[in-house]
Amino acid sequence: SLNWFMMDSMAATIKKNIPEVTEVYYSGENGEPVVFPNPEDMAAQGLRELPVDSPYAGSAFYVAHAGGQGDMEDDDSDDLAYWNGFDFGPNLTYAEEHQLQGDPGDYLNAAEAAKLTFDLAKIEGQISDYSDDSEYAMTLTDLAEIDGQESYVYRCEGGGMGATFAYAYQVGRVYVQVQGGQWVRLDEGSPKGNRDGREPAKVNWPGKYNSIDFVLEVANYDGKSFSFMIDDVGESMSAAAELDPNDPYSAKFGDMVFVFDGADTVTVTGGQYAQIYYRSQN
Repeated sequence: SLNWFMMDSMAATIKKNIPEVTEVYYSGENGEPVVFPNPEDMAAQGLRELPVDSPYAGSAFYVAHAGGQGDMEDDDSDDLAYWNGFDFGPNLTYAEEHQLQGDPGDYLNAAEAAKLTFDLAKIEGQISDYSDDSEYAMTLTDLAEIDGQESYVYRCEGGGMGATFAYAYQVGRVYVQVQGGQWVRLDEGSPKGNRDGREPAKVNWPGKYNSIDFVLEVANYDGKSFSFMIDDVGESMSAAAELDPNDPYSAKFGDMVFVFDGADTVTVTGGQYAQIYYRSQN
């Protein structure tokens, strides 16, 4: 079944790859209107079917007009979503599944925060295999309390990845949700002083770390090497990594390189488990 992200992504890809195409129409296999039966699809927004005689206008338009909020044939700007006209960039779209109550006032609204969150996630390496040629979507799914602060919660999809991020709009904090449901701040660097002048044997590698997709456990550290296990939904990889003799905060196993920040973050590059891992708080 189709959903907002798929519809937006297909339309954007067609227009991008075939410049002469300015309008995209969707229909069923036999030319009938597209019907959305699943709760996660457009029916959940109050739109039962997509007309075959109208060009696809994008999720923002349909969300604004769903459930009798406006006439789909009427393009009156008063009926458009509040984020209409906001520049999300060339390959990011935005939609809302959660209906917010009230106005954020002087704080960023959910759409503005979604763009900021996505950009920071890219910088921090949390958009796996990011590509300018891929289409991405940020969808507001909830409003939750994280570290005592009310936060916008987003589902991020695209480029073969999926992740959950949050933005605490009153304090400007950005979070990523890792394995086990733990929220980890993206915009708070670890104290670099922990890396200065520390003897290899005293570097605190051991522990359990969570990334978006995997769980990393480091054990048996002796100042020269450590054993590690990476769990991937029931499947696991176990091996031993050797420390760089000139840097006790770096280790290697095959193509995999482990870099420890000295406190609570291990960055793994190379191989299928390349992600940023955060020390578990549990």
